[in-house]
Parts: sequence; structure tokens; C-alpha cells
Amino acid sequence: MFARTAEILTKKLKENNTITVEQYEICRYGFQQGLTIIFNTVTTIAIGVVFGELWQVVYRKTTLMITAVEIIMFFISLTFG
Repeated sequence: MFARTAEILTKKLKENNTITVEQYEICRYGFQQGLTIIFNTVTTIAIGVVFGELWQVVYRKTTLMITAVEIIMFFISLTFG
């Protein structure tokens, strides 16, 4: 769903010599997953607002997001040292 945007962001990193050729696919995948997570979070919050359950949604989503961020940071540290 966000493949094109992830590709553009990754190309920018490559053009600026921020990442190497070996890191290209990993970064593209990371961007794609990150954009998907952001989209899902915004959608979940919107549904919570519509049904009047915003705080329950925020609490559950925050717990999941903290776990997701920890996992992403772990893989970033493995990738970039």
C-alpha cells in the first residue's frame, strides 16, 4: 500500500549516501512497515472517535505501539550498529 512512498524515501537516503546498497532493501521494508503502522494507528483512533471509545482505543493502541517501537529500534540498532 505504501510501497511507492517507501521507495522514494529510501532512494533519498541512498542519494545522500546515508545507507549502503546492502541496507537499501531493509530500509525500504522498514519505511513501508512504519507507514503502515502510522496509517493503522490513525484509522484506529478515527474509529474510536466515531464510536465514542477513544480512550479505550488510545490505551490499547499505545500499549501495542510501545512494543512495536521497541522491536523497530532493536532492528535499527542491529542494522546500523
